[in-house]
Amino acid sequence: MTSEEVFLAQLRLQDAVWVTVQSHRGSVPREAGAWMVVFSQNQVGTIGGGHLEWQALREARDRLAGQLGEPTRRFALGPSLGQCCGGEVVLGFEHVSAADISRLQAWFSQARLGLAPVALFGGGHVGRALAQLLASLPVKLRRV
Repeated sequence: MTSEEVFLAQLRLQDAVWVTVQSHRGSVPREAGAWMVVFSQNQVGTIGGGHLEWQALREARDRLAGQLGEPTRRFALGPSLGQCCGGEVVLGFEHVSAADISRLQAWFSQARLGLAPVALFGGGHVGRALAQLLASLPVKLRRV
């Protein structure tokens, strides 16, 4: 099951906050379009890890708890966040629910058109582990 499918299946059961990298400048962990979805107890996807992701998780869960916030927020990835990247990232925060599933499916279909293709050869235990890992990343996986 891809990360998109996991996200949409769980969204049928509970609301979430969809966090996307809207833009970036300089050295950053992930490119524009990277996403993660934050539920009250877990997350699907990643925006790059580290303190940036921790801050985004906290902000998303605050929003799920009813706190208001701007739809985007800028993060400088330097000393203030303790990340050595040094660039800056603008993250988008959007509350999503089961009512948004068809719109999100269309977004994923469009986004998939521009994904980097990855061909994985072999079906052993290493290949299966790699396929699971690659399914959580923004790539178009082709198993050969």
